[in-house]
Amino acid sequence: MRVAQYVACPSTNDAVSRFVFLLDRAFHSEGLSSQVFADVIEPSMIGRVRSFADDLDPSDLLIYHASTATPLADHILDRPGRLVVYYHNVTPSKYFEPFWPDFARLMTVARLQIASLADRADRGLAASVFSAADLTAWGYSRVDVVPLAVDPDLYRAGAAPARARSSGPIRILVIGRMCPHKAIHDSVRLAATATRADVEVEIDIVGSPHTPAYVWAVKRYRSVLGCSNVTFHGSLVQADLNDLFERGDVLLSLSRHEGFGVPLLEAMAHGLPVVALDAGGVAETCGNAAVLLESTDVRVALSAIESITSDEALCHTQTMRGYERWQAAIGAPRVRDCVEACLS
Repeated sequence: MRVAQYVACPSTNDAVSRFVFLLDRAFHSEGLSSQVFADVIEPSMIGRVRSFADDLDPSDLLIYHASTATPLADHILDRPGRLVVYYHNVTPSKYFEPFWPDFARLMTVARLQIASLADRADRGLAASVFSAADLTAWGYSRVDVVPLAVDPDLYRAGAAPARARSSGPIRILVIGRMCPHKAIHDSVRLAATATRADVEVEIDIVGSPHTPAYVWAVKRYRSVLGCSNVTFHGSLVQADLNDLFERGDVLLSLSRHEGFGVPLLEAMAHGLPVVALDAGGVAETCGNAAVLLESTDVRVALSAIESITSDEALCHTQTMRGYERWQAAIGAPRVRDCVEACLS
């Protein structure tokens, strides 16, 4: 049996791609022949992935990592082999419609493609109960929740962290593509709110400039509000992102839609307390290791940030819980669960 994993456009810094390659290594360690196939192959992926596979056998295992629209979905529909669809979630089109209608339609196509595989798939997997609900609604007969495993070699996590905030502004780290559903504009609004309240903050925003009109709007918003305490870093290599983790005081997520939220775990690995809007699968990922917000009011978020960064005991409790959460995500049992779910 050969394992053929399909992912639309793998890249070095993408959480889905990292998960795919982690599984690839695990399959090889099991003595299985494993290969990753892609629709779009970036230069950094040459030699690691191949284009569409046409030499499949009925005994092969096909794993389709569903997260966007791609010809791969149509390609595997009538290919031989057992099919497992691992659903990483697709952002609803409503978030993109005001900024990028063509991309909004692409998200609609992505959901239709995944739904079309329901009868073909032997099993549907999802990283969260939140995401699994989509598969069930689309008619998948067998759906299981198997949270993502994370590669520990990418981070500087060591012994259980003990954070102590230095004097000066509260350094807030925000990680997410510059997309409407990530609500990066709310982080800018929080910076302005903090200034009016005489709370010193510095906000570092990390993420690729995905949606052009939204990127322009957010940067214009920062300019209008005069938020010189907000820095856009764009996409960073892991070493530079790790530096920001180590300099930061808290991770903030105000995203409106998250299928899982790997940056939440990354922050926990580096000892940052997490303040996050309870949206999508965030609560499942964080458990009791984050301050979860029920309101999108940035004043509520700012108050939570002030509380957790000024209360040493609370901060210590949250970072220790976070580190335990991180350890569960990187442990061999998590990877084993993923492999067994695909093979069973």
